[in-house]
Amino acid sequence: LGASFMYGDSPGDLPALEAVGHPRVVNPIRGMTRIARRRGWPILYWS
Repeated sequence: LGASFMYGDSPGDLPALEAVGHPRVVNPIRGMTRIARRRGWPILYWS
């Protein structure tokens, strides 16, 4: 899983995001931005 990517937007995605080597937070819902920043995860905004 170290080479895997996971894309998530909510705290419910945390277990999967934490399990991979390349977590990405996309269009985060309220509260998820703070969590991603604390963990140093990239935050992406897609339209």
